[in-house]
Amino acid sequence: MAGVSNDEAFDATPYAAAYSRYFARHPFTQMMPRKIKTAFSSCNDDCAMTPIHDVGFLPRIQDGEKGFKMVMGGGTAIMPRIAPTLYEFIGLNDYLKVTEAALRVFHGSDELRKNRSKARVKFLIDRIGIDDFRNLVEEAMKEDWAQRSFDPTPLLFLEDESIDAPALDGNYTTVNGDTPEYKAWFDSNVESQKQEGYSVVQVKLPLGDINPDQFHALADLSRKYGGGRARITAQQNFALRWVPNNALNEVWNTLIDMGFGEAGANGITDIVSCPGTDSCKLGITASMGLGQALIETVNGLDTSDPLVQKMHIKMSGCPNGCGLHHIANIGF
Repeated sequence: MAGVSNDEAFDATPYAAAYSRYFARHPFTQMMPRKIKTAFSSCNDDCAMTPIHDVGFLPRIQDGEKGFKMVMGGGTAIMPRIAPTLYEFIGLNDYLKVTEAALRVFHGSDELRKNRSKARVKFLIDRIGIDDFRNLVEEAMKEDWAQRSFDPTPLLFLEDESIDAPALDGNYTTVNGDTPEYKAWFDSNVESQKQEGYSVVQVKLPLGDINPDQFHALADLSRKYGGGRARITAQQNFALRWVPNNALNEVWNTLIDMGFGEAGANGITDIVSCPGTDSCKLGITASMGLGQALIETVNGLDTSDPLVQKMHIKMSGCPNGCGLHHIANIGF
């Protein structure tokens, strides 16, 4: 939802791109104890789930200045942790420097290199505490490398998506626009953008599965109704942005023909699973099979209660927790 969310402080997308451009192929990021997973959220609901990442950024505006709240040390797998707050606010001109300092501390922890299964930054922060980790970051920022400008402006990814957005005065059909099925889909799968006249459509993909023919059809749908763009969500769905409000019914009917017109995106019937033993070498259980069985079971239940509809079911096929079962209401 970054860039189109009604409740975002500002669009984090350009700064996420600058972060990627800065740290990709950075000399020391190629030799850290292990990987770093980073998330940028723009919406108040934290759609990117920053607390379960190694590094997370949430946009903030403080005294008129744009910046980020920065969290660090989250993760799932064998030791799930919610990332504690490293800084409540860091300005846009400093977030790259602070991150580099934090990664330098991580890089310099030889203790983590002794055991690959415990070589993530969450283990370091869990051992010494976030306050001592912050002190190490502060010390790192006193070094010579940090005494220069970290203005991200040259690295920003700036793109005006509205240029390619479909016109609002298009002639679209409204077949079946007053049916209960359409209303249910509209209520659960459509969210208005901050740009007047446009909405985001969540295309619900059962267990994240999509075949080549459906992929081509979805690409055509995106070109016609979404400016040729689509984003993948943490719920294993597609998000079509810049869909004109008067085209929503036509989009829904097209999705029905593709097999993706089901309501309930981000709800209890929108079950998430990793590939499990179907295709993953690390899988030890058939999580996709369990997911399909649960979909059939849940669809046969009365889930009309609003609180029940908001529940999440997730499953993982191994202890690494790629299905994010740790943060589900019901996890396997």
